[in-house]
Amino acid sequence: MNQPAKIARGKPEDARSDVIQAEDLQLLDEMHAAHLIKSLYDTVTFRPFGTADKRLKQMDLSLGAWMLKFSGIIPHAVSGPNQFTKHYIYIVSTLRQPTLALSI
Repeated sequence: MNQPAKIARGKPEDARSDVIQAEDLQLLDEMHAAHLIKSLYDTVTFRPFGTADKRLKQMDLSLGAWMLKFSGIIPHAVSGPNQFTKHYIYIVSTLRQPTLALSI
């Protein structure tokens, strides 16, 4: 459509009014700015599971969750009652030795 001709013709008498009035544009701009600020605030202050640590973004990847999985409190593929007994026996026997020879 030719826009200059449409503007020159003007609005017909029986045309519907605009959905957004000119005085509403300022209000819409302010609402949009408030929405952007609120979404930024929510992103920065997001706290999953009520934790106070702002670095935590995903609970399953936290150190505490891995410790619970590793110990077997939360069932996981790496946990189990006899999963690390060989490592435990090795560490305990190494620590019970009177001196450790460190080679540098």
